[in-house]
Amino acid sequence: MEKNIADKSWDSAIKWIGKAQHMIEKNLVRECNGVVRHPEQRDTRTTRKIDPSSTTLYNRCHIKQIFSSILCLLLLFGCSSREQTTKSSERIIFFGDSITELGIKPNGYVSLVHDSLKTIGYHYDVIGAGVSGNKINDLLDRVEKDVIAKKPSIVVVYIGINDVWHFAFASRGLTGTPKNKFEEGLKNLILQIQSNGAKVILCTPSVIGEKNDGSNPNDILLDEYSAISRKIAAETGSTLCDLRKEFLSYLHHYNLSNAEQGILTYDGVHLNDTGNHFVAEQIVKTLDGLGLFFPQR
Repeated sequence: MEKNIADKSWDSAIKWIGKAQHMIEKNLVRECNGVVRHPEQRDTRTTRKIDPSSTTLYNRCHIKQIFSSILCLLLLFGCSSREQTTKSSERIIFFGDSITELGIKPNGYVSLVHDSLKTIGYHYDVIGAGVSGNKINDLLDRVEKDVIAKKPSIVVVYIGINDVWHFAFASRGLTGTPKNKFEEGLKNLILQIQSNGAKVILCTPSVIGEKNDGSNPNDILLDEYSAISRKIAAETGSTLCDLRKEFLSYLHHYNLSNAEQGILTYDGVHLNDTGNHFVAEQIVKTLDGLGLFFPQR
């Protein structure tokens, strides 16, 4: 059967990505003792030698991540003309706390994902269902009204920050969520959503402070809660979006001054413009992993 216009457009995009990958390998991965500089660094003192066998940002192992980013740029900025293929009833709900509540603003990550999907012809009904201060028990309390009743196709769950962070605010009458309760509640939440026919994308909690040396007060606890999220994603067959891992990797390479905030967040927790674009990129990658953009033929 002859390919339709949308398929031809994607085939052209794939060929372009292949050429771009070749250019990356040719220009960024130099021969032994080649010299490169981080893209956001202009100071010549940051120039460094590259050992081809090392695990620096520009070695061959990391080329796959750069290649994947090219795909996301195509999706995020509209380098495609794919025809509309989804039904108007299909819906994605972003379920979480204040990060998601803010995500519905014009440059928020929820809005960016919506705009990206629309650009490539996927006219999903995208809903942000974030509420400031929410923890896992709060999501359980409102999952029926804010998620299940709206019959979504996909639910993106981004929770865990306040479950950790609120331990520090006992004097204000707040409390965190014990690890066993967090695990139990998270599993219960996902099973409820899945039992109503929706796919779940589970995000690990990102950061509470952006220092890249492990010295943020909540780093250890946040790592433990992220491990719980990874475990529950595996046990429930949910799709994992490991924001904690991706944030730490980004901060390792770009937070050169070991700043507490201002890289991906404006206060150590809530996303700035760069952070919103970064999270949107991770979500788009995860949606692509579900076969949303390149279904099996």
